[in-house]
Amino acid sequence: MSINLADLTPEQCDEHVGRWCELTNKPGVLAIYEGPFLGGRVKIPIEVHALYADPEQIIIRTDLPRAWNPDGSPPKEQ
Repeated sequence: MSINLADLTPEQCDEHVGRWCELTNKPGVLAIYEGPFLGGRVKIPIEVHALYADPEQIIIRTDLPRAWNPDGSPPKEQ
């Protein structure tokens, strides 16, 4: 299932920190949602710096396992 970040409340966005996501302006590239900084900060693993995207461009991928938990701890094995 995919969720557009723009459709969520700030509290719901916080629950998705550490989840894999896609960016509408970078088809086929997976990133990790890091939080709502300047709209939305995401980290593409092969990039050096984080990217800042509009919430409308961030699609949360709930069908994939978490990269990490919202508190920064490793996810439980699935």
